[in-house]
Amino acid sequence: MALSSAAIAIAALGFLARPIANHDRTRVVAVRAGGGDVPSNLLRVYVELSTAMEPGSAYEHIHLLGDDGRELKDAFLELREELWSPDHRRLTVLFDPGRVKRGIRANVEMGAPLVEGRRYRLVIDSAWRDARNVPLAAPFLQELRVAGFDSVSPDPSRWTISSPRSGSLDALRVAFGEPLDHALALDKITIVDASGLPMTGLVTLSRDDRVWTFVPAKGWSSGARLRVEPALEDLAGNNLVRPFDSARLGGAERAIADTAPRFINLVVLPPLSS
Repeated sequence: MALSSAAIAIAALGFLARPIANHDRTRVVAVRAGGGDVPSNLLRVYVELSTAMEPGSAYEHIHLLGDDGRELKDAFLELREELWSPDHRRLTVLFDPGRVKRGIRANVEMGAPLVEGRRYRLVIDSAWRDARNVPLAAPFLQELRVAGFDSVSPDPSRWTISSPRSGSLDALRVAFGEPLDHALALDKITIVDASGLPMTGLVTLSRDDRVWTFVPAKGWSSGARLRVEPALEDLAGNNLVRPFDSARLGGAERAIADTAPRFINLVVLPPLSS
């Protein structure tokens, strides 16, 4: 017997209403914030999720708690258009720059969101819904242990860089000596060959954002160099050109645009004798 259009609609609703198994629900994969050890002028953190999210309600579900367990209000810059990666799986959360940057009115009147020597908890509640309108599988907590104010720009000349062997697929490890901005470290550091062309390979960052690793798709050869863009930043927004506190609107962006990338020659060892 043929089903009526109403019966078909009810059956469809019943199908859509079936609960999604907990193991299939979206989870917070990580909060990228230097492994939790952060400067008091931390500028941004990244929230990574297992599947795509629905933009528009992120700030309702992200909470900053002090060491007394109370939620701190107005710590984040709540933008009308949230800062999502193209696949909607990584959200950039900015601490209010007006409170972070010294001398700005909001900083003077309200103080910085984070205070040196204290511990905070960044909590993401499970009521946050993904692109399927399904709540997260579980809440997520990231502890932030606050150190001093960071006003020093990253210095590539102080990095520790490993030496791969010619012809091998050795992993190249670059230890920064401090955590750098997660997204920018993945985007602003590359390897070029002797001709200046980008080398293809797999780039990863350690969980605390202190070590950058590159595994080439083809064997190493002499003349390879590490290319570092001047827009690379640390956790406090200090780039290779100037500290965040000294930046001025417009002028700082022009200064970065007019600055050439830094190149570091890699030491490629001879192959092992057979």
